[in-house]
Amino acid sequence: MRFLIVEDEWQIRDATLHTLQSLDPQSDVLEATSLEDAIRLLADPGGVDLVLLDLNLDDCRGIETLKRLSAWKELHDCSARIVVVSGEDDVDLVRAAIDNFGSSFILKASPRKIFAHALALTIAGGVYLPEVLCGRLIQKDRSAGNERPAIQLTRREREVAALLVQGKTYKRIALDLEKRDGKAITEHTVRAHVSNIAWKLGVTENVKIGVMAEIARQGLTFATDQ
Repeated sequence: MRFLIVEDEWQIRDATLHTLQSLDPQSDVLEATSLEDAIRLLADPGGVDLVLLDLNLDDCRGIETLKRLSAWKELHDCSARIVVVSGEDDVDLVRAAIDNFGSSFILKASPRKIFAHALALTIAGGVYLPEVLCGRLIQKDRSAGNERPAIQLTRREREVAALLVQGKTYKRIALDLEKRDGKAITEHTVRAHVSNIAWKLGVTENVKIGVMAEIARQGLTFATDQ
């Protein structure tokens, strides 16, 4: 795999680099200290599989960093997943990251073992969110009259989930499935699939965020070749 670390503190870049290499010794790891450098490297023909993004850089700060990078990805049909690596333990920031197509959210202060687990889970096709925040992101129906079946997603639901955890928009998911199958699929249909996934997971509000948080809480993974 090819990774891109976007971080202006060399100590954190170095620690992240060693963790990635311990997970995948054959990996190719690029480094950037600004959003401008990150976009330049993403535009390289070699491509990038996973971006580890600090939100506070010299040339852009806060959630705007993720918004700008996600917009660039969409415009240039870039498939790289974006993982936010942040020093801020803030549920609203996590919610904003998922809303703006982040794939995972890892705290810089995480112990090395947790940090490595978070990256490994993300690489495997899952979502990592700080466990302490997952419950605050999920609104679940626990009433006795609305018992949910054991989680058993259909093939199409798993395909949609696999693309959702990559941080893709509903529109992009529809386009990818249409290209794969050679059959038209609408954004509305994708939303319906996500709603079905939410129902099976017991999520009743904030569907996209709730689904991502529940996937993270349960440690579910979805192979990218589904």
